[in-house]
Amino acid sequence: MDKEARPSWDNPLQFVLACVSYAVGLGNVWRFPYLCQMHGGGGFLIPYFIMLILEGIPLFYLELAIGQKMRLGSIGAWTAISPYLGGVGLASVVTSVYLCLYYNVINAWSFWYLFHSFQSVLPWAGCPINSNRTGFLEECETATSTQYFFYRQTLDISSSIEENGGIHTGQALCLLLAWGITYMFIVRGVKSTGKVRELQSLKGQIMVRTRLLLLNTFSLAEDSITVDSLSGWIDELNTTYPEQFAELTNKLEDCNLERELDTYRLLNSQLNQHWFKGSKDKSTAYSQSTEILTKSYFSVWMQSLVCVFCLLLGLGFTTTSGNYWFTMFNDYGANFSLLFIVLIEVISVSYIYGIRRFEKDIEDMLGYRPNWYWKIMWAGVSPLLLITLFIVYIVNYIQGGTPTYQAWNKELGKSVETEYPIFAQVFIGLLLVSSVSCVPLTALYVYCRQRKGGGLPRSLSTQGPDEHAASSLQTSTSPPAAGPSNAAGHH
Repeated sequence: MDKEARPSWDNPLQFVLACVSYAVGLGNVWRFPYLCQMHGGGGFLIPYFIMLILEGIPLFYLELAIGQKMRLGSIGAWTAISPYLGGVGLASVVTSVYLCLYYNVINAWSFWYLFHSFQSVLPWAGCPINSNRTGFLEECETATSTQYFFYRQTLDISSSIEENGGIHTGQALCLLLAWGITYMFIVRGVKSTGKVRELQSLKGQIMVRTRLLLLNTFSLAEDSITVDSLSGWIDELNTTYPEQFAELTNKLEDCNLERELDTYRLLNSQLNQHWFKGSKDKSTAYSQSTEILTKSYFSVWMQSLVCVFCLLLGLGFTTTSGNYWFTMFNDYGANFSLLFIVLIEVISVSYIYGIRRFEKDIEDMLGYRPNWYWKIMWAGVSPLLLITLFIVYIVNYIQGGTPTYQAWNKELGKSVETEYPIFAQVFIGLLLVSSVSCVPLTALYVYCRQRKGGGLPRSLSTQGPDEHAASSLQTSTSPPAAGPSNAAGHH
């Protein structure tokens, strides 16, 4: 059977807008300002832009190109390059799950603040009065009203990660709302729920109204044909050109303006070429439609199960100690694993798949080869910088001693630095290892299967020149499918 065609974008603008919608999010609004403030304020922008040029943009381009070339998901794309690299895609999926779990908690906080903002006096504008109405609450007085609302009313936070007082009902409902909206966007897809569809609809409305305005602004001579003078013009034409007017009258008897407009609309419809396909072969159409509906319902159920699974795991962040677990995921859930994953990616493409083969693929898709900047970044600068950062991260983690977190002290009204208990340190180790270990474990599994004669499919990295040329030709002749859903990475 032929490989199922992947969905493609209608035009490059849709792809660009989709990439922007994926790139602009909580990381820009919440995480980036936080990291900027924690690492020197405005001075942080200098190394940020340097690393953006040397690492961020080249690796982003690499992942988009791999995704468009392979037309597969994260796991399938890297498995196509080499079965030993399937763990790179699996590690990306695991890391993405960690990010989704705690990122949607921020959306739940946003809904919580939104619902509490519909008041004449905002609840975080001042401290609440104590039970005997003799003054303000002590915790709020020692802290600030905004801190009190966040730590006490929003989180109802405990004094340490070891204390757990149950689930915060309001936060759980807000998290349910956040995942419900996420599910609707996943089911509908970016092309139907995004602004692209609205822009297309707006474009059509603008074109129709523009044509009407142009038709009404044509300069016509004064005293021309009007409703009042129509009968006079008919008499004048009948007198001046009787033969031509009689012939025109006969033709008007067969003229049906509604029919002509319907025909014109059908000829210009986007569905005209598919109008009679359904009646060509009813049995084939029925079997294909049944297969499509089955796959569609199965996909919807899988998406539902994934969202419910993430919601249930995310409820742990709505407990009284949930903010401490949130901080743990934020600090250790993605930083180390992303550094390792992109290092394996750039080395795999540059030295296993081959930089020349990769630039030939880009030429097949875009019509031109990448310039020297991209090749130098992929083959030299980016891998060396990533290796350096990887070593520095490990050294700093070892020299840092026992990991710590900021625990809220009710009496002092501020956060104090506290060491993680043993079980939390073990969990941190699992976070660091769980995603990274997917790469060597998958490679080991593939090696064992190969030793036992499991019959692995040949990867693109082991194809000969003729085989790869045929593969590239087949890919280049099919419609482009670049987009975040086809990108090989996790960004």
